[in-house]
Amino acid sequence: MGCALAHALALENINEPTLILEDDAEPLESQELPNTWDLVWLGGNTLLGGPNGTHAYVVNANAASLMRKVFSTAVTSPDFYWSVFEHELEVYYVQMYKQSGSLSDIWA
Repeated sequence: MGCALAHALALENINEPTLILEDDAEPLESQELPNTWDLVWLGGNTLLGGPNGTHAYVVNANAASLMRKVFSTAVTSPDFYWSVFEHELEVYYVQMYKQSGSLSDIWA
């Protein structure tokens, strides 16, 4: 829950496109982003058959508002909420960051 709350706090007061990186995000080669989007997932794992990971993403104000609501009441890791966002937002996936081998230290 500490990780989800950290994301909820980071998503407060976002009024323009904003890049969110966790402490364990490592950049890969750059790619072009689509022209229209709410949320761009910049990398992660594909566990359970779908995207998983919140270590690197870009949000606009619309996405930040929804994500803040979801994460502020989360009962598990924010990684598992992507399917909610896929149904409500214009979501794109581009592999630009990988998660480092270390574990995040934001699990308080």
